[in-house]
Amino acid sequence: AKFHGFELRSETGAAPQGVRRRDAVLRVAGSDLGLPHSSLHYQIKPTCYQTMLARLALLPALAAAACAGKQVRVGTFGDTNPEALVVMSDWLNTNKVANECWTFYRQSSGFYSIQKLDSGDLDMALLGSTPYAASAARRGALKAVAMAHIKGSAEALITREQYTEPKQLSSETFKATIAVPKTSTTHYVALAVIANAGMDLTELDLVIMSPADIVAAWDAGTIDGACVWGSTM
Repeated sequence: AKFHGFELRSETGAAPQGVRRRDAVLRVAGSDLGLPHSSLHYQIKPTCYQTMLARLALLPALAAAACAGKQVRVGTFGDTNPEALVVMSDWLNTNKVANECWTFYRQSSGFYSIQKLDSGDLDMALLGSTPYAASAARRGALKAVAMAHIKGSAEALITREQYTEPKQLSSETFKATIAVPKTSTTHYVALAVIANAGMDLTELDLVIMSPADIVAAWDAGTIDGACVWGSTM
């Protein structure tokens, strides 16, 4: 695709003309560029990189401007659930029942969705119960309109295979590093696991990371575990 002179190619597509080595191209997630909801990664020519970053900031507005109807901006996540099909198929825009234009933006946690709802950058968002409760506790101007799904066992604390119970995550000489997305339902799950094991937060290192950073840290071996939605891990 072409966006104001910047060439974006899917990771599975051909390399940009003149580029011979893959490491000569920036690899970045579409969602990180501010593009509408996308799980694709893109390769970007590094030419005029600073100018490119400035112009990419305009892309969400350009996407919204392409539709003449009422704009509805929705925050969503990368987990696997039925509403993901609505996003991927563009169902709300291709099966219109009103003059609305739906654009979906992937968020790294409910904490950031709340911030964008408060600032007016989102109109709606899929939220876990934890970030919604945090907003309600400070009397945020939000309204729950439906329950999308019940998480059940879709979220859990995932650790390296040598750990078989939470107590093993801490000893006199060792503190495990556990990653969570900030103020998410999985953040709450991690705190509950720690509390139910009779431990406290001084006995391990709980670090805040986005789901994408959690995957990278897990692959790099820099964390011992993570509490995040199922499709991430």
